[in-house]
Amino acid sequence: VGYRNDKYDQVHAAKVDSGAIIIDGDLRDWHAHDRRWIYNDVAFANAKGEEVTFETRAGGKWFGPDDFSTRWMLAWDEHFLYLALDVIDDTFTVGEPSSAHTRTFCWQTGLQIGIEIGGDQAPNHRAGLLQAERSSSLAVSTLDLINIGLFPGQTSCKSTPNITAASSAYVRPVPTGRDCCVEYVKNQGAGWVHASDAAIIRNENSKHTILEIAISVHDLLGHRPELHSNTKEGRAMWGEGVEFGFSFAMNDGDDVAKQRGWGGYYPAAVVLDWNGGEKSPSKSGVVRLSQPGHSPYLPAAGGGGGGLSFIGVLDIIIIVAALLLCVGIAGIRYRRGGIPAVKALLPSSLP
Repeated sequence: VGYRNDKYDQVHAAKVDSGAIIIDGDLRDWHAHDRRWIYNDVAFANAKGEEVTFETRAGGKWFGPDDFSTRWMLAWDEHFLYLALDVIDDTFTVGEPSSAHTRTFCWQTGLQIGIEIGGDQAPNHRAGLLQAERSSSLAVSTLDLINIGLFPGQTSCKSTPNITAASSAYVRPVPTGRDCCVEYVKNQGAGWVHASDAAIIRNENSKHTILEIAISVHDLLGHRPELHSNTKEGRAMWGEGVEFGFSFAMNDGDDVAKQRGWGGYYPAAVVLDWNGGEKSPSKSGVVRLSQPGHSPYLPAAGGGGGGLSFIGVLDIIIIVAALLLCVGIAGIRYRRGGIPAVKALLPSSLP
């Protein structure tokens, strides 16, 4: 079976209303996300079998979370699986074509995603459907593979579904304006319909890279009339309780435009093992489509602007209110002659 993370072998995607998440690189749409389902530097096994949160290769080096770290969360609605990533990367270089990789290249310092689809011999009639078997047999478990990143020269991008992606893994994507580099590498079902969406924003001042992805159910499962029928068959394909193998690698190149290390969620499923282009479904983690968690936070208004990443405005208001309450209590005790240490620190203009 290989490595399994004791705490995060299964992660959750929270149900959201259709249209609640706008793919624009502003994560304020995610403000109500259950804090239990925000994942930070999830451990995985490197090529030596050691538990790590970042793996280096090809001369890459890692000096801790300030060098490279990932924080991420998942959501879903009737039409999309959503992934939001906040990546700290002290030195960011955009991947570019090379003699070894003339057509697909944005994965080099970008995002690689793998999602498990049942093979021809999948149990329970799951051939072509999402599943979480994680079998070492490619007749049972296969992966849909998609890569997302920036084009050389970009610091931000916004894709246009159905238009801007390459038509296959063998056709080099060509940018138009601010389009993201989206490489539909391998589809195990009816074929890509190119309905997925992506936005990326790199901030050199903060050293954060924000990625917001919406993967269309139709890209994963094709156009099936049962999908949105609210029938037992449709809910078994895409609905609460559905579980499937899932993996992603967020790559790092430091000061060169090639893959020299990665973090993510069970990244071994999509890196290193070529396996005839099928990669390694058995090394995936598992995602469960869940109802919203019981977060004590209220949703913020969506879309637009730079956002505060995973820390929302309401969080700041709560913190400030608590501080003001403490200061008020201290002031009352001060007037009553208490807490001399605080009394010495308070400005003389206070009554």
